[in-house]
Amino acid sequence: MIGREFDFDLLARMTDNSDDDLSDIVDEAVIAHVIEDMTAAIELYRFTHALIQQTLYEKQTSSRRARLPPRIGETLEDIYRDGLEARASELVGHFSKSSRR
Repeated sequence: MIGREFDFDLLARMTDNSDDDLSDIVDEAVIAHVIEDMTAAIELYRFTHALIQQTLYEKQTSSRRARLPPRIGETLEDIYRDGLEARASELVGHFSKSSRR
């Protein structure tokens, strides 16, 4: 739900896992070729294929698919508060998927 590309900071803020536990999870996903490191940036990842991302998305309940996008948007607003204009389309995408109106 966070998109094809994502960073560790967003994952950390969206979960209750410790950084060490989350690092282990991310490492396992990289080893399994579910995600890959983006070599241009530290702690930036992307799904190796859009179908993997889509499959994981479809495994979520409709309730979770409705609740998470605004939470992701709010977290991104917090992370990028000094550069929101550059993230406007990404934020709109998350907030527009919200079932809360």
